[in-house]
Amino acid sequence: MSSDSQNKLIRANGSKVSRRDFLRFCSLAGLSAIAYPSLVFADRCDLTTSDIQGPFYSSGAPMRTVLADASEPGDRLFISGTIYGNDCTSPLEGAIVDVWAANDAGCYSRFESCTPVGDDFNLRGQMLTDANGNYAFETVRPGWYLNGATFRPQHLHIRFVTPDNDVIITQIYFEGDKYIADDPWASSPNAANRIIPLEQQNDGYHGIVDANLDSALTGLHDDPDDLTPDQFHLHQNYPNPFNGSTAIRYALASPANVKLKVYDQNGRQVTQIEQGQKAAGFHTAFWDSKDQHGREMASSVYYYNLTAQSSTGRFSLTKPMMLVK
Repeated sequence: MSSDSQNKLIRANGSKVSRRDFLRFCSLAGLSAIAYPSLVFADRCDLTTSDIQGPFYSSGAPMRTVLADASEPGDRLFISGTIYGNDCTSPLEGAIVDVWAANDAGCYSRFESCTPVGDDFNLRGQMLTDANGNYAFETVRPGWYLNGATFRPQHLHIRFVTPDNDVIITQIYFEGDKYIADDPWASSPNAANRIIPLEQQNDGYHGIVDANLDSALTGLHDDPDDLTPDQFHLHQNYPNPFNGSTAIRYALASPANVKLKVYDQNGRQVTQIEQGQKAAGFHTAFWDSKDQHGREMASSVYYYNLTAQSSTGRFSLTKPMMLVK
């Protein structure tokens, strides 16, 4: 990625959304846009800056918006925001927001001895942005921990994945943290716009993290049907979340034998949407939220996998989608 694309901006402000509204926003029953105050963008579009991943990332976190058990010690923390494309105005639907952080004592689950029984991914989770690019999650405010001779400031790790698979890994810090000045990453000029204010309310702390990512995708119309793509690609389904039917677009750089399947969260095949030889170009398939026997599936996160075997090799990619009834 170019240095320009690494020059990124996250906007942040305190939120006055109530806990009840927040959880309603997060629920699988329907993600909806909530208006928050926000800073005005400058004339140019600054993309979100990256930060170190750190040694405690673990892939495969569950799809969820409440990352902390109700019994988890510490102050509750509510983060919400909107993800935009590289024009800083077009919301990105179906972007993945992958979050992990230390607990109140500065300990990371899965790597240190603070993983509670029954939740190996404690304080970790992934979610998808809705049709308006919005996301939200609940966790606890992470604690400080020693890094060599100095303490790391409180921070959240976030891994953003755009619908066209651009990945940005970054960290969010909090205003007023006494350890920011001595931390080489939090004190970097690139992190200045990732130090967010938090507003304390009766139920905990609230903050907003909006991100501008290096993606030009804004919907299914972006790829003209009369052009041949130069690479194999699986797009995020649209709409997502969906109720009833959703469209899945994929691109074939050359003729290929295609299989497009849907799986549940346990890895069991739900149905096969497409199978057979397809010409090079852009294709759109539809899933009617039914299994291979015609039975309606329940609200949940499902996964769709495209496998394409061509003369140039084999392509396979899986993406999540959310069925809401």
